[in-house]
Amino acid sequence: MPPVDDEAWHIRYFYGLRVLSRWSLPYVTPVVPWHGDVAFLDGNQRQFGPMFDEGRLLARTRTPWLLTATLASDVVFFRWAGQFEFLISKDGRTVVSRRLHSAPDDAFHACLLGPALSYALLRQGFEPLHATACVRDGSAIAFMGVSGRGKSTLAAGFLRGGHKLLTDDQLVLTPSGDRYVAHPGPPQLKLHPAIARDVLGLTAFAAPMAPTSTKHLYTMPTSDEGRLPPAIDAIYLLGPPTSARRVTIRRLSMRRACLAILKHTFNMRLTDPARLHRQFLLATDVAARIPIKLLSYSRELSALSEVRDAVVADVGRSSCS
Repeated sequence: MPPVDDEAWHIRYFYGLRVLSRWSLPYVTPVVPWHGDVAFLDGNQRQFGPMFDEGRLLARTRTPWLLTATLASDVVFFRWAGQFEFLISKDGRTVVSRRLHSAPDDAFHACLLGPALSYALLRQGFEPLHATACVRDGSAIAFMGVSGRGKSTLAAGFLRGGHKLLTDDQLVLTPSGDRYVAHPGPPQLKLHPAIARDVLGLTAFAAPMAPTSTKHLYTMPTSDEGRLPPAIDAIYLLGPPTSARRVTIRRLSMRRACLAILKHTFNMRLTDPARLHRQFLLATDVAARIPIKLLSYSRELSALSEVRDAVVADVGRSSCS
């Protein structure tokens, strides 16, 4: 890898990593504390051809839109919807990418900075959660849940109420004293266009997130409250939709909180013993330090402000107790 001060690098900061890219990335990010480096490099058919053949033989996940495998060299091969393919090095410090078709830039960046980068994070010892987080008054609140549970929509409701986006879909936490801090991700929110219009008033065109998704990518204002990752006050596990308009919040027991964190890791495809051991240690420590609460509510858009107010009030009560 060329020296970091090489002018050919474009440098950004995501998820606690300093990202060095050979091409321009769409977001401007402030310099924040980071715990590792990762380089984005261009690949070609000569590099990827043999890796693709080996990956098809070894793939643990193979669907019409996704093929991923850990190769004999311990390099991860990752191919998304016939649009892009990636190689992630054993140490997680290099991601080589190649576009297969004329896919939109936004979709490529979303895949690169989301699923592909999650492998680099894991290889460098981070454990990303499947969660979205917002920040206000210097502290973060996270919403954790499986795909389709409403994390991004709820975040949009918080943005409408004056919060700023910290990260969408992938959350990286690191310990700081007796608390955990949350690292900012790309300032993009994945929303269905109708929700972006009805909740945030966004009518401008936004690129599809991926060829197989009905969500689009919207660039959001980020927190300007300092350049240190904010401490996280609480994580709310989004329960199934309810028919009642009432918002209910219930703190989970240590055991259930730990299981919820393990269930909602962002990337479940790497299962080597060292990773699983680290994942268990993180889950038990996070469950001990951060309140993990089950949040149940109606998924009607008109209820978003009520949900936001209930969560903000709950955080306030917790901080005072």
